[in-house]
Amino acid sequence: MKKKLVKTLALALALSMIPVMAYGASSSPKNDDDDSSSSESVYEDKTVGGDGTSGTAITQPSRPSVVVSPNGQQTSVGQTSKDSSGVTMSLVVNKTTEDGKQVSMQFGGGAVVGDQVVTIATGAAETAGLPEGVVNVINQLNKGTGAETAIPDQDMTGYKKLGNTRALIVSSQSTGKTDAVATEVTLQVSGINKETRKLVAVYYNNATGRWERAEARFNVATGEVTFIAPGSCTVQLWWI
Repeated sequence: MKKKLVKTLALALALSMIPVMAYGASSSPKNDDDDSSSSESVYEDKTVGGDGTSGTAITQPSRPSVVVSPNGQQTSVGQTSKDSSGVTMSLVVNKTTEDGKQVSMQFGGGAVVGDQVVTIATGAAETAGLPEGVVNVINQLNKGTGAETAIPDQDMTGYKKLGNTRALIVSSQSTGKTDAVATEVTLQVSGINKETRKLVAVYYNNATGRWERAEARFNVATGEVTFIAPGSCTVQLWWI
C-alpha cells in the first residue's frame, strides 16, 4: 500500500513539472534569438547610393570607428564614400574644430559640428534642385574634363583633380533644416600622397549660385583634408 502511494505521489509530482520545463525550453532560446536579431538591426552598417553623378556609394556606419594617431589623438570616422574613380573619402571628426566648436559623430556617420550636421549626399540627392548648367559641370568634372573647361572662372593651372565631386549637406541639428552656415569639414581622403604640396577645395555654393574656392589644410600622414564649407555645396578637391 505504501509503495503504491509513493508511486502515485511521484507521478503527480512529475506531471506537475512538465508545463514549467516546457515553458523554459521554448522561451529561453526565443529570447536569445530576439537579442541577436535586435543587435544585428541596430549595429548593421548600410551601403546606399552608387547611382549618382559621381558614382558614389556611401557606407553609413551604425557606430563610428575610432582611430588613435601616434600622438594619442582620437579621430572618429563616419560616412565613407567611394567614387567611380576609386578614391575613398570619409567624414571624420576630432575633439574640437579650429575655432573651438565641439564635434562628434552621430548614428549613421554624420559629423556634428556645433549645431550643424554634415552628411554626404548620394544618388538623386547629389544634384537635387541644382540648375541644369551646374549639373552639366558636375558631370563634366566626374568624366575627367579639365578645370579650365568645366570651371574656367577658377584658375586651376597646374592642379590635378583628386577623386570626383562630393555633395555635402549641412543642416541644423536643432531644426532639421538645411542651413547656409559656414562649417568646418574634415574628410579622410585615400588619394593624398607625399608629393602633395598644396590642396584646394572648389565648391558650388548652393546659397550664392557660384563656384568658389577655399584653401584646404591637409595632413599627408593621416590623409585628412580640412576646409570651410559655406553650407550645403558640391565640392571638388584639387592638388598640386
